[in-house]
Order: sequence, then structure tokens, then C-alpha cells
Amino acid sequence: MAQTLQKKFSEDIRLLMESGLGRTGIIFPQKRKLRKALRDLIDSSLFWGAELKKTIHGMKRKIVLQIDGNEIPFMVWSAGQREFVPLLPGFYWLMPSGKEPRRKGIKTVIIEEPEMGLHPRAIETVILLILDLIGRGYRVMISTHSVLFLDVLMAIDR
Repeated sequence: MAQTLQKKFSEDIRLLMESGLGRTGIIFPQKRKLRKALRDLIDSSLFWGAELKKTIHGMKRKIVLQIDGNEIPFMVWSAGQREFVPLLPGFYWLMPSGKEPRRKGIKTVIIEEPEMGLHPRAIETVILLILDLIGRGYRVMISTHSVLFLDVLMAIDR
């Protein structure tokens, strides 16, 4: 059952990348994806004004950061950007805009080491994204080595 849900999630993310995110080529920021406050935090802690875009050069599809008309390829991104970008479509998918607060049939979200490669400010942004998931009614399980996640859990517990 879990493997079937994982395959469905992977396929849904692939389709989201192919159609839902690719119409304009801009993956981030998108006005209809995530709350503005969360988009602003992601921008200020991870992308610093750059757009995350899907580009096509001949037969190759690439994801690049574009800032001031310059394309920055994946290999030049920070470790945090390389680690966060695969999480972004998952957050988009799990946080639908509109009337439904969450995806039907999904109760639990498992995130493994979301702090990988991120500086503390970006980790705080990821924590806020995870708190948004919890606020939408998901049960979130996290595997982490970051004390910041533990600090937040202890604060919530108190």
C-alpha cells in the first residue's frame, strides 16, 4: 500500500512538473502556489530574487535559476538550493490553493532530513512550511539531525 502511494506521489509530482508548473516555465515563484508569506520566506532564504525556471535547449530540459537575465545552472547552485528544490514540488502538491486545505487520501507526510545543506534561516523556512502542513491536518514525520526542529517541537509541547 505504501509503495503504491509513493509511486502515485512520484507520478503526480512528475505530471505537476510537466504541466502544472511548466506553462510559463517559472517554477518559483508562482502566485497561486503557497501563501505569499511562505513564498517571500523561501525567496529571501533560498533564492534571493532569482526565479527557478524550467528551460528547454534543443532536446534537453533543464531547471535553472535565472537572475538579471543570467541562467545559473544546477551545478553552481548552493548545496541548500540543490537540496530544497526537490522538496518544492512536494510542498506545492501537498498545499493546494483554493477551498481544499490538503490532498484527499493523504494523512501522513514523511520528510527525511529536510535540513540537508541549508543554513539556519532556510531551515527555519522549511520548519514554517512543515508547520503549514500540520495546520492543514497532515501528520508529519521527520528524520533530522537539526536541533532547530527539536527546539520547535519542545516549544509546541510546552
